[in-house]
Amino acid sequence: MKKKAFITLTALFSCIYFYLKAMHPMLVTMHGTKSKRNIRQYAVVAADASEKAYHLSTAPVKATVTDDDPKPTEHITFGEPDKKDAAGFIEKREIDGVPTLIISFKGTDSVDDVITDVTGGIGIFKKEDKICGSGGKAHIGIYNKYLAIRQDMLNKLEQAKQLHKIDNYLITGHSLGGALATLAALDLKKHQPNKEIDLVTFSAPKVFNKAGADYTDKVLRDKSYRLYKEGDLVPLLGLTIIGFKHTGKALHFKSESKINPIKNHSIKEIKKDIVLGKAVHKNQKNPTEEMHKNIIDILKELFNNIKNAITKLFN
Repeated sequence: MKKKAFITLTALFSCIYFYLKAMHPMLVTMHGTKSKRNIRQYAVVAADASEKAYHLSTAPVKATVTDDDPKPTEHITFGEPDKKDAAGFIEKREIDGVPTLIISFKGTDSVDDVITDVTGGIGIFKKEDKICGSGGKAHIGIYNKYLAIRQDMLNKLEQAKQLHKIDNYLITGHSLGGALATLAALDLKKHQPNKEIDLVTFSAPKVFNKAGADYTDKVLRDKSYRLYKEGDLVPLLGLTIIGFKHTGKALHFKSESKINPIKNHSIKEIKKDIVLGKAVHKNQKNPTEEMHKNIIDILKELFNNIKNAITKLFN
């Protein structure tokens, strides 16, 4: 019985491993150029705001203050009209001495959000759509989630603009929040082309197909970054083989263990790496391919662990 289980598990993992390895060359590439801005200072502020967004449904949370992250002002929350919990917030901070409005979207923290992350597939943007008229396509669940909070976000943003008289935006979010932030950045930049808009996301899934992703990169130009940690599986959501493609310049942190996807996905872990000044690795040719390789490495480690455990049973 044990021998049969060992053979079955070996066959299963072998099939998955060789299937992924065979698909490896088919993945779509992304590219990016080095920004003249200090991406670390933007990343510190963005990571802090992305973490803070998870606590909006409870008491206000005081943001961490570092040399790179001056003390923020009181925030204004936004969300769906019929829901109690906020979906994000807007507040004023200074980055490199420049007053900036931070627009931060809350990430995945409920069963509904998980369903939004993994379902929906690709939905066609209508020609009259106000966000993307390029003929691109987007993940239906994420797109509908953004539409549900869009008007309240725009209303609160107008309030913040009137209050602070600021034309610079840093839009951010972690996980699902990063996907929503991507849609918001495209939306705002397209309709306010003279605004300075930077996008920094963390561990976000893919949002668009190739046409939508290319259009987003064209609109946002060199002001879009996405950061993630090795071994994080969430950025793989929205499979490349069915047409999804990432946007922005990809930067990643090395992981101590690729077989701990939950820890590698944590905004706290990524924020810690940024604050500690750990090395950020720029993807040279194909960030999606690199992440796909991570899955293969994870499967190999899991297979070896299972094989060693079963081998011990026979000894």
